[in-house]
Amino acid sequence: MADGRDRRTEYVITGPRLYCPNGVNFLKPKRLFLLRHAKSSWANAFVDDFARDLNKRGRKAAEALAKWLKPRDFTPDLVLCSAALRTRQTLALVQDGFGSAPELSIERRLYLAEAEAMLARLAELDNRDPLPQAVMIVAHNPGLEDIALRLIPPAETTARARIEAKFPTCAFVALRFACERWAQIGPARATLDAYRIPADDAD
Repeated sequence: MADGRDRRTEYVITGPRLYCPNGVNFLKPKRLFLLRHAKSSWANAFVDDFARDLNKRGRKAAEALAKWLKPRDFTPDLVLCSAALRTRQTLALVQDGFGSAPELSIERRLYLAEAEAMLARLAELDNRDPLPQAVMIVAHNPGLEDIALRLIPPAETTARARIEAKFPTCAFVALRFACERWAQIGPARATLDAYRIPADDAD
């Protein structure tokens, strides 16, 4: 080439965007954030599970997560949140850490949803215009742990071992996928950007 530069295709990760320096193509990846609700109260045995609220420890953990998120690039375009009280309260505290205000969708179908149901919900987003590029799901176990382990590749041995050992309340996972549509995300296709649990605050 006249300028002496190598024009071979080279894909580079730069923040939220995958791009090709020679201008042949660029792809904005999908980013998925998984958040289990913070610790809830069992003080009243007569309260329905759907209506359980956060306890003091849970509120403190959610506030700490918001503080951790603030300097990081983990702000969603869209939040899909279970309609349970404890998930809604967790979101209300955690969203203080977002860099901008996302669209919120409170959904009964995400209450105790399994991994397959969450993947199906994500695939439905392909019908939206504009297409959200970064989505957070605020929901429950065991569904969140299952979907995380399904999407994170076996090579991420340390992270998988930590998640398999315990996926506690207020656990947060950030994943990235090199794909155009949400229906294209699948088993072992994720790049793990972060896994954080409340116990990490003690480190």
